[in-house]
Amino acid sequence: MATITTNGFSLTKWEATDKFDYTQLAANWQQIADHDHATKGAKITTSAIADITTGSETTTGVTNSKIANSAITTAKIADSTGSTDGITTSKIANNAVTSDKVDSTVIATYQASTLAVPTGVENKRFWTTTTSLDNTTSASPSSFATSWAFKYKTADSKWYFIDGTPLTIMQFDAITVNTSSYASVTGTTLTLPYFGAYILSFSAEVNVAATSTTGNTFKINLSPSSGITTYEATVATGAAVSVAQSRHVSQSRIVNVTSSSNNIYNLYAYSTGTTTPKLDNICITATPIYITALVS
Repeated sequence: MATITTNGFSLTKWEATDKFDYTQLAANWQQIADHDHATKGAKITTSAIADITTGSETTTGVTNSKIANSAITTAKIADSTGSTDGITTSKIANNAVTSDKVDSTVIATYQASTLAVPTGVENKRFWTTTTSLDNTTSASPSSFATSWAFKYKTADSKWYFIDGTPLTIMQFDAITVNTSSYASVTGTTLTLPYFGAYILSFSAEVNVAATSTTGNTFKINLSPSSGITTYEATVATGAAVSVAQSRHVSQSRIVNVTSSSNNIYNLYAYSTGTTTPKLDNICITATPIYITALVS
């Protein structure tokens, strides 16, 4: 009788002349039944694991329930060399990557439709819109792209403007000014897309025909469409003039957009005299100081 030691087992072997002992046979089978392939028995090779079969993904291959938490480390994930290895986008759940997992030095670039505020991260955001420029032939302005860059300040919960071109309206048509009361000037509507503070500026040429009767007082005002404000610029020609005159008028001020009822601005104007002036070479600009949310 001999003992065979192999793959962690110590099994009893009987020669032809040995007396059979059923307890030794039972001990052999017990060792086989108890083997775990870690310290006893042959190791499980890749070929011994069934390939995943379409339609039987939960019962073939290595299923999710067989993988311990924290078992797969970075070293076990293939480095990406293309679009089909490593961790692909389809393997990352929506909202899985939060701001604390993004390097704070990384600048995130967006074509923004919302203003998602990061948590505890000084970050930058870029926004691109379309606005008006060079309306040389009609009251329907043509378009160009305006880009704004912002830096988020956590302590203030605000995005501060750091770079970009102003949102601009330019109207070169000669617009006849209404008499007696304010009326909006054609082609001068400016929509501010975010809640926040802006610097609004306008400039224009006031052209007055010659008159021998009286002077003209001309008023121009950049106000929300919801109502005329008291911030107005005044141009007076004084007494009667014998030749046509052209006067330049301009104004800048800070406005706060707090609701969807005061984010659309128009240029308004009127004349108190009997001679109807014309407004020409109009330029309106808006530059953000800070923003907090998208106007909805």
